[in-house]
Amino acid sequence: MYELYFKNKLIVPTKWMAETYKNNKVKKKQIIIDYISGMTDRYILKINNKL
Repeated sequence: MYELYFKNKLIVPTKWMAETYKNNKVKKKQIIIDYISGMTDRYILKINNKL
């Protein structure tokens, strides 16, 4: 899942990034890690089934 986001095959929603990281300079790796760690199992399965 991480590699799909890192290679831009899946995109972290910009609204989520703006709300979570406003006024912070955070590396892309950390943004992806935080986004995935906040996902529920059901959401991950939903995304996985779409791939």
